[in-house]
Amino acid sequence: MGEIFTDEVIASVILDRLLHHCFPFFITGPSYRTKELFQKTYDSQTNKDTNSNKKT
Repeated sequence: MGEIFTDEVIASVILDRLLHHCFPFFITGPSYRTKELFQKTYDSQTNKDTNSNKKT
């Protein structure tokens, strides 16, 4: 939070004002962001495994 708002109190007040009348809703199921992260991690691991098998 320090990158945009240097003062944490001001950042908290701004967020409080913005979110005061909001209604939270919860989404179930996998997230696209985590899906992409896991896919990148899986791809990098399989590339390492493939490259290590080629060297031997």
